[in-house]
Amino acid sequence: MRLENILVAADFSPSADSVHRWAVAVARRFRGRITLLNVDESDEFRWPPRTLQRNARLMRLLRDRAEHRQRQLAAARGWFEQRDIPTTVEAAVGPATDRILDHIRSHDVDVVIIGRRGARLLVRNAIGATTKRVLRRTSVPTLVVPREAQTWDGATEPFGGKRIISATNFSPACRMALDATLELAAAVGAQVDCVHVVRLPTPFFITPAEWPEIVVGETREELEHLHAEDLSEHIGPERARRCSPCTTIGTSVSESLREVALEIRADLIALPSHSSGRERPPRFGSTTERVVRVSPVPCWSSPFSTWSGTSIQAPTWSRGGAVPGQ
Repeated sequence: MRLENILVAADFSPSADSVHRWAVAVARRFRGRITLLNVDESDEFRWPPRTLQRNARLMRLLRDRAEHRQRQLAAARGWFEQRDIPTTVEAAVGPATDRILDHIRSHDVDVVIIGRRGARLLVRNAIGATTKRVLRRTSVPTLVVPREAQTWDGATEPFGGKRIISATNFSPACRMALDATLELAAAVGAQVDCVHVVRLPTPFFITPAEWPEIVVGETREELEHLHAEDLSEHIGPERARRCSPCTTIGTSVSESLREVALEIRADLIALPSHSSGRERPPRFGSTTERVVRVSPVPCWSSPFSTWSGTSIQAPTWSRGGAVPGQ
């Protein structure tokens, strides 16, 4: 796996510290170099109507913000270089999503590392608009880091738990994602747990005093055994030497993966970013979005174009064109 050129979306939000720590961990393990890209979306106000151009207070505010951004970028670059990580700083103006995707297309980027939510998003379990759009449209793997990424006792840096979850629904996309996850795990010395969630109907109360029993104990065991066989077949004998199968039952795939991640102290959750249906281009997976939203650990999301041996292409849209789901 080649992860030499690492693009870090630097917005200096509360997620920045976690994003930077994970960027250092990836760069060290893959001997990579980091490009810090900061996008100023307020630049549109630098060419306002003449009535606003005469507003000295607005012009001074924009100038002060630009100077503050430069100081933050310089400090971030110094922080990375103190840790012996080659770092380049780039500033851009315009819509953040477009500038990030432009940089990916014009440079040989191997992975994008970005925070789950930006400075303007106050909802705790939500994905920032820029992060969501990048996930939908990027052609390279993306590591989405929550603000308070879970670390485990004794771990001084990311990958300290040495466990990676590869989520699967038995689709070809998930099989290719598992191969990519195994390659990543081999590079960082981690164990892979291939997890399949048997999704059950959402429970509802029949009477206020009783919690409904969706499946009895015997049926639950049968379900787990049945899907365990499918999971073993999905993994195959060659992959079985490098990963462990895990089947769990729940009413929500995202919440079940969250619980498994906490239980086994996983470092991250890896999953495909787009659906494996017949849509062309494939649509951004709703399950992937929900997992990224609630995960206590970073999520490694890969589009189809990053995996070899497949004719499925990552979604591409022309600049300025409509993006489905936005």
